[in-house]
Amino acid sequence: MRASVRVNFFRFAALLFFLGGLGYYFPLQKELWRVLGEVNSEYIYLMAVADSLFLLSNAMILKILLESFQLNLSVKECLSISSLAGIGNFLTALRGGTIGKAVYLKKKYTFPYMTFIAATSAVALINLNLAAFTGVIAILLIGYSSHSLLAVLLAFFVAVNLLFCFLLFSPGTVRTCRWKLFDRLSAIAKGLDLIRKDTTLVIKISFLLFVNFILSISELALSYSAFSIDVSLVEVILIDTISIFSEIIKVLPANLGIYEGSVALSSQILGVGFSEGLFAAGLVRVVSICVMLIFGLTFGLRLLLGKPKEEMLDSVIDEKRRIL
Repeated sequence: MRASVRVNFFRFAALLFFLGGLGYYFPLQKELWRVLGEVNSEYIYLMAVADSLFLLSNAMILKILLESFQLNLSVKECLSISSLAGIGNFLTALRGGTIGKAVYLKKKYTFPYMTFIAATSAVALINLNLAAFTGVIAILLIGYSSHSLLAVLLAFFVAVNLLFCFLLFSPGTVRTCRWKLFDRLSAIAKGLDLIRKDTTLVIKISFLLFVNFILSISELALSYSAFSIDVSLVEVILIDTISIFSEIIKVLPANLGIYEGSVALSSQILGVGFSEGLFAAGLVRVVSICVMLIFGLTFGLRLLLGKPKEEMLDSVIDEKRRIL
């Protein structure tokens, strides 16, 4: 109970800090407010298309992953689950959307909670590995000597690739450990062990994750273009890669402020500009929320039909407390 109070206090303090920073920063940027009102609607439409395809790709990943456990769901139901989980991520922190998926699959199909969470953790690690590999290439193309932090990022990305190779190709399974960090790594390793034996499955998931990465880069590039900000494709790739790793920090709902801050700081490091990065990330956030709400109301509400909302919400909260 005390741990829960500390987590809630930290989340509340972080939210106040973020809102306070916005309150101080935005009034000083009158010129950028003027530019915001001049955004071309065509860019927003293309960003919405990219975001919609991103959701569809996530649904396909869920479908392929569950099929490996002999659970066959339709694309529509997987899209409904992903849409509702996306709304859950916007409303809650600390993996609320993932736990919501696990609760739904457990209630309807008796699919084990920890099996699903372990498998999705493995998918997340594959995603981070792809992002790290792309980040290494982007830094080498930009030149890691152009900024001292780029050399640090290069070393970090290489370390992530080595860790992934160790977990993926190590013989046997990693046993649980009393140290929490290694215990979580062992949980991810167990998830990898569930799927790494199926090479076709790993290739399919990796391909769809790569498609997601391309869509995410495209949306961020369109956002920069909407503000007529001069930024190269390689720089956008690196900025988007860093933002993917920022998703690890699950403090505020939908990583509110975490994503924006990572894009803004990355833009500052690369010489694009802090303000420019902040507004580009802000536009991505607005478009993502709108698309998520549309998909959630269109597909996600199907899952709640015939089941009281309070019962589903209580199940998610109870399971979230049990896991945390």
